[in-house]
Amino acid sequence: MKFRTINRPAALAAAIAATAVLHAQQITTIAGTGAPGSTGDGGDATAALLTSASSLAVNPLGDLFILDAANNRVRKLNASGTISTVAGNGEIAPAMEGPATASPFVQPYGVSWGGDGRLYLALSEGLYAIDDGGQMQTVIGDRSVPVVALAGRTVYLSDFAGIYRREPDGALTLVAGSLENGNTGDGEPATNARFGFISSLAADRAGRLWVADSEHRRIRRFTPGGLIDAVVSLPAFEELAQNGARPPHETHACSWDPGGAERALCAFDLAVPISIAVDAAANLYIGDPGLRRVYRVRAGTSDLETIAGTDQDGSTGDGGKASEASFAAIAGIAVNCPGVSIGDTARVRRISLSDPLIALNGVRDAESGEAAIRSGRAFRIEGCHLSETVQRAPESQALPTLLGGAQVLVNGTPVGLASVSPGLIEARLPDGWTRQESATLRIEVVGKPAVQTQVAIR
Repeated sequence: MKFRTINRPAALAAAIAATAVLHAQQITTIAGTGAPGSTGDGGDATAALLTSASSLAVNPLGDLFILDAANNRVRKLNASGTISTVAGNGEIAPAMEGPATASPFVQPYGVSWGGDGRLYLALSEGLYAIDDGGQMQTVIGDRSVPVVALAGRTVYLSDFAGIYRREPDGALTLVAGSLENGNTGDGEPATNARFGFISSLAADRAGRLWVADSEHRRIRRFTPGGLIDAVVSLPAFEELAQNGARPPHETHACSWDPGGAERALCAFDLAVPISIAVDAAANLYIGDPGLRRVYRVRAGTSDLETIAGTDQDGSTGDGGKASEASFAAIAGIAVNCPGVSIGDTARVRRISLSDPLIALNGVRDAESGEAAIRSGRAFRIEGCHLSETVQRAPESQALPTLLGGAQVLVNGTPVGLASVSPGLIEARLPDGWTRQESATLRIEVVGKPAVQTQVAIR
């Protein structure tokens, strides 16, 4: 194909300038009515009954998995809005391998989606995986697994103070923390770190682990085998109490036997478990049940931005701005391109996201898969909301530089677009570009704020 270079349309430039301020996110209920129960399978999720949406996970297809701990079930909300049960029969008894919907649970803790295409379920009696055929298999048995996260196909779990990696032979390797309680180790190897109460783990596309320490109200991050650093600290209850905010539990000092059951009970009362999720671009989302807020920390920053919640009791504000909504409780959080999903007791609510983002390590050579672009070669960009429509350039014509309302610029120069969709752009860098270690790749979508990243030209 030949390239056709066109000037950026004036309408596109005006639209980009007009959207320099990010759109206000809206909030809606996507599952549950607010009344407790466990009915509604096969129907509209907003008419179904839940009791405690305590943990959430999403898969690449956009299915949302909801752990309803009070009902000992896992429900699935598909992209069309229909809800179904995928695990648990509602009874209290040790879990069993076989059909997941026939298994009871003693105490379910959390769900996480794995890169192997299985849903992982953390229970008091172990860790189980549910395949696409609905069969449940034991991954780790005879051990309570309170917290779990998947980095691709690698399983990480926590016992509140230590973080472990499950090896291919089934052995567990300590990668961060220990049985000792503390709040130290920033800038040191992750195995030197000390935590108070690990309530949530998340992994990003680069394989880094993000850790919520609810006792100390801090989020930290590390690469297994590397150093650990603080990302952000949440507002302390004492600071916000001066402005009228209050936690649902009284804060107090306590002591425990490290690693013992008493420790977990004390930490739950003291800390109020924080939930975290990381999107494709490594933006961090935090669910803070103590102050009934949802925060965002943009990639590469430590700025805490409140995107939802008013510190007030209740579950109000659907259809309006998320920043003006209130929550009865926040007990789980997950994020994908459509938005941030939050467990709010007997409901699941979603904060809409519509601004373009480029995935972490999401710009790659189309042929080699290298995280770089090359002169005269095709490349791909993964992300969210990257175009208005799905569209492919006619093969018999030169590649356009504006397609589906999207334009890609490298160091300010528009490049040819072969196809666009909200999640993927296929483009080609013209001949004649010299090697650069860091070029600016920018995406502009009509009516949306522009987004950019740095990429090497090889």
